[in-house]
Amino acid sequence: MPPKTQNPNEKAPEIALRVPQNIEAELSLLGSILLDNGTIDLANDIIVPEDFYSELNRQIFKAMGALATAQKPIDLASLYAETYQLKLLEDAGGITYLTNLTERLPSANNIRRYAELIKNASILRKVIQIADKARVSAQLPMESVTDFINDLNQDVFALTLTDANRAYYTIKEVMQSTYQQLEELHTNKNQLPGISSGFIDYDAKTAGFKPGTLTILAARPGMGKTALALNFLANASIDHKVPSAFFSLEMTKEELGNRLIASRARISGDTMRRGNFNDQEWSRLYQAMETITNAPIFVDETPAISITKLSAKARRLKTESNLGLIVIDYLQLMTGSSYNPSREQEISEISRTLKSLSKELSLPIIALSQLNRGVEARTDKRPMLQDLRESGAIEQDADVITFIYRDDYYNKDSSEKNISEVIIAKQRSGETGTIKLRWYGEYTLFENFIRDADSEF
Repeated sequence: MPPKTQNPNEKAPEIALRVPQNIEAELSLLGSILLDNGTIDLANDIIVPEDFYSELNRQIFKAMGALATAQKPIDLASLYAETYQLKLLEDAGGITYLTNLTERLPSANNIRRYAELIKNASILRKVIQIADKARVSAQLPMESVTDFINDLNQDVFALTLTDANRAYYTIKEVMQSTYQQLEELHTNKNQLPGISSGFIDYDAKTAGFKPGTLTILAARPGMGKTALALNFLANASIDHKVPSAFFSLEMTKEELGNRLIASRARISGDTMRRGNFNDQEWSRLYQAMETITNAPIFVDETPAISITKLSAKARRLKTESNLGLIVIDYLQLMTGSSYNPSREQEISEISRTLKSLSKELSLPIIALSQLNRGVEARTDKRPMLQDLRESGAIEQDADVITFIYRDDYYNKDSSEKNISEVIIAKQRSGETGTIKLRWYGEYTLFENFIRDADSEF
């Protein structure tokens, strides 16, 4: 007998829906803390009071936290004294409700599992809230669907962040985490706390590109800012396997690929453009391509990408590929998420959002930037902070601002042939200063500066 098909006009059977909750886990967790006060620290590592579905259980957990903070015992008498004014407790049986908590389980060893069950139910309730909010918003008039999608992505991504609900930390917690960080740095004092730039002197000044930081790399056209940014990225992803994203607003993905190959294979840009390779160059090209192909690099060539779209793509890459570094070429080609009466305000929004994004995703962002033409009118053409185009917001938001200057670009008789000055003009957590790198323009390649180098390689 053939299976019965459903009439499309018939209503689908209703599914009984329930709000995600786990009262059993809530009661078991509270009982565990009463049996072993020390387990409250394990619980606090995973949940916050707002994760409880039951308002009464939430208030009891808060009271337990208050007792722990005051270094008082969390026992029936102290807990009842802390919560006796709660009408909810009296309605539920008063001291009997608290007594039953300890009688429902023989051990507190499973408290981590109870906390995880409570957290999971809380996350699912938040998912429902986000979905309900999106459903309502989607039915209302809106100026930008892209902004709506980005807000939705941001809400969902926030659920994946550790301690997403914590609004503050006590100074005791700050000191504990700071000490742990310092102890780790001391133990691994020969390792950089951030991602290596690939350049010894630059790393010595900056300690690498650290998570949560925004680095601005600026120079006049022809100085090699894209080349240096690609060198940074290649070192991170090719040499150290750090997943990275290059947002190329000016070059095509093929132009970007050519540059990576040229710098890795030591093949001149002119040869790359013409395809006039000799046998040795073909061999180096294939080797370079094999190395680059296996690197965790993601390229986006969207022109005039908005900060909204870039943020959404970065969040997706963070979730899917554990993204560790973002490079943007370049900032002034981006657009804001909404109408701004002036370009300066638009750039302000972009730089502010990039800084927030670096903290949200806990990764470094390197954004290339243009300089004003005013630098060309000075005798000393080394860039300064005021030379940044739409500089106010950029200077304020950036953790590190780096300029590139080549004397032989302006002075053909310069004694500093093929030498670039990398000027660290601002560093929020370190010193400023200048380092030198050797520049091979035909390969769009920077290398560590070695004095009195007799040969190129």
